[in-house]
Amino acid sequence: MPPVFSDKLRWQYLARCAVDRFRPKLRRCPCCQSSNYDVVKSKMLVTMLVRCKKCKLLYRLPQDQQEFNAKFYQERYQSGFATTCPTESDLQTMLETGFSKTEKNLSQKLSLLNALGVCRNARLLDYGASWGYGVWQFNQAGFDTVGFEISRSRAQYARTMLDVRVEDDLNELHGPFDVFFSIHVLEHLPTPALAFDLARRLLRPGGLFVAYTPNGSDICRQANPRRYHESWGRLHPLYLDDAFYRSQLADHPKMFASSNYGTQFDLEQIGNWDQRSDLTLDLSHNELLTVVVF
Repeated sequence: MPPVFSDKLRWQYLARCAVDRFRPKLRRCPCCQSSNYDVVKSKMLVTMLVRCKKCKLLYRLPQDQQEFNAKFYQERYQSGFATTCPTESDLQTMLETGFSKTEKNLSQKLSLLNALGVCRNARLLDYGASWGYGVWQFNQAGFDTVGFEISRSRAQYARTMLDVRVEDDLNELHGPFDVFFSIHVLEHLPTPALAFDLARRLLRPGGLFVAYTPNGSDICRQANPRRYHESWGRLHPLYLDDAFYRSQLADHPKMFASSNYGTQFDLEQIGNWDQRSDLTLDLSHNELLTVVVF
């Protein structure tokens, strides 16, 4: 969903961008380091959404400095239910109901994995696991699940309160995995190459890379210009789309689909995908589903 934040945080962000826009290193593509781009959109005179002419990535200018990112995601990043660790009593209620009455009920995601033919005893990496609600649900469904979460406090909460394995050190992740799974994580990364490189290291041959992100495709922009414009900026410095994936993972079979937030994808069409060729379904909605065979 588009991020919501206070006026104070908004003005701090704009002031930072006004200064950082003059730092040459923060104007280069975070994926390929090219400085050649086309401007797609702009906001408040100090930020732009641009597309790299070389690798096709959509990204925000200026980029954030590494030091800011490291501190922000350890100490300050908040996104409602996804990042706020519940009280012990609230957590107990969630566990008793299997998260069925929360916005992080992953039953639709489990149905997707079933449509993709993923066996319930498969080994799954939940990349960006937050405080472990997804790892817990995947385990309950029969998957052998390991989570990775950059926030040490949330990873510790997952281990302590949910008794699930969530690592905060990439060196502690060991493959092979059958599925690399992420839900609205890639758009926050310094570069999507981090996720691709990790998937190459950890996925078995033929393993699936499954990512939910805001939909940066041109078709989505044309279908709903206002919603498209809302989905990039302070918390979403990257905007993933089919053009970028085709550029970077050209030799891998890929499937693209879109849906409105909170609604299910067309599982029948997804289930009929042969996973040997590229398949592009409707891309007019605001949430992008990408599945890549590694």
